[in-house]
Order: sequence, then C-alpha cells, then structure tokens
Amino acid sequence: MPAVTVAGNEISYGDVGTGPAIVFVHGVFSSGRIWDDVVAGLQGRFRCLTPDLPLGGHASPVRPHTDLTPRSVAAMIPAFAEALGLDDATVVANDTGGGLVLIALDTGEPGLRRIGRLVLTNCDSYEHFPPRAMRGLVIVARRARWFSVRVLGRMMRKRQARTRFVASVSHRTQTPPAIDDAFDRLSNIGVRRDAVRFLGGLRPSATLNAAHAIGEFDRPVLLAWGRDDENLPVAHARRLAEAFPRAVLIEIPGSKTYVMLDAPDRLAQLTGEFIDSTRRKARD
Repeated sequence: MPAVTVAGNEISYGDVGTGPAIVFVHGVFSSGRIWDDVVAGLQGRFRCLTPDLPLGGHASPVRPHTDLTPRSVAAMIPAFAEALGLDDATVVANDTGGGLVLIALDTGEPGLRRIGRLVLTNCDSYEHFPPRAMRGLVIVARRARWFSVRVLGRMMRKRQARTRFVASVSHRTQTPPAIDDAFDRLSNIGVRRDAVRFLGGLRPSATLNAAHAIGEFDRPVLLAWGRDDENLPVAHARRLAEAFPRAVLIEIPGSKTYVMLDAPDRLAQLTGEFIDSTRRKARD
C-alpha cells in the first residue's frame, strides 16, 4: 500500500480507480478495508482513497508522543487531502470517522478547501461522542490506560467478542474479513496503546465545541443513514440535516451503523449519483 506523511506519521492508504477523488473515513477498531464493497461499486468512475487512521485498525503504531486527541486526529483528514493535492474531493465517513469529519470542519486546516462535498453515514455527532454504547469502554480507557491495553488485547482475540461487535453495528451474521483483519492488528501492543489513547480522549465537548462549523459548511452534504441503528438513530441525521445549509437526508432500510456492510450497493449508488449531480450544478 502507498503511504503519505501526515502529522509526522506515515498514513497507509488504498488507492484504486481514476476520476474524481473520494476519501473514505472509517471509525474506531476499523481500517480503510471496511469500505471495500462500496469501493468496488465506485472505482470504475472514481478514484477511491481509503486511508488507515490511527484508530485501532492501523497496521503500525504511530510515532511516540503523537497527539491522538480527537481534534488532532480529525485534522489528519483534510491534511491527507492536502498532502495528495486532491481537488474537489468527496469525503465519505462513518461511525467515529464521521464525528472526526465534523470536528475537522473547525480545524482551519488548509486541506479543507480541497473538500467539495460530504457523504455522512451513521456517525457520531454533537453530544453523542462517543455514543452511549461506547461510553463504558471510553471511561475505562481514560481512567485505567494500561489495564485497558491488556484487556483489549485479550478481548479482541476472542471470536465471541468479534461476533458481538459485528452484531452491534451490522445485520451480518458472520465477521467480514475487513473486521477480522482490523482486530488482528490489535495483537500489536503499540496499536492497542494508540487505540486506548484515542478512546480516552473522546468527549462530547470535542464535537459540541466544533458544532458551529456545521452551519458554516456551505458545500453539499448527503446523509445516507441506516434506518435500523439504535445507537446512532435517524433522529441524529435529521438534526444534522437541519444544521447543514445544503444537506439532503436519505434513509437506507435494512441497515445498522455499518451501512457499507449492510447496503454497499445502495450506498455506492447514492454516493455516485450525489457526486455527479453536485458536480453538474457547480458547472452550470
């Protein structure tokens, strides 16, 4: 995989297809591979970039003393677009990654000018950072870091833990290879330390303090939201749709948090149509 230096660290990323650029942003305990099924439906017409952010599914630990607070990790997203010199890029985000994109809008990073539109699937926002289901894990990560590192290593090796995780975010009955691969990377103690450091920094204030930037983002936004999600319900998407100046909400039935797993073809279709229509309007 190619890599680019962002915030002093090498960020590996997938890069397939040609055409207008799409940057896919994953959530915690995941990697760019989680988007593979959606990428398969778009790479014929678009350049699909899938960076591995240091959220627990990355291949190698970050450099010592790297700032892994949510705001700093969020800044890596526009910095990635800047480092690759992208133009009018579409950012597609899910889960924790969507919350990071919302924070990124308030960072003032030069790379923000390279983002032409957003596609947000079920993701963290406002006071839901982290969502309720993650709060216990975040509290432990904050108060007992070394204990969390040890427990996370044991827990993620268990098939039952992976099955429970998949069931909480998807209608899939088997663990997809992308999730197995990301969880296998947690066998690296440095990766676990990175994940715990990031988790310990999750606080609603991070997204709430940046919320004003949502109303200031004047580019098109598609909210493609799984209808069956109890952790990040459609009500959260409706709130975002009202706050963004140019947003449209489309509900996706039969999908929980991981829309890219439950409805990859539908998400690819909606994303492609959204990019085509907004690019046409920009030219007219």
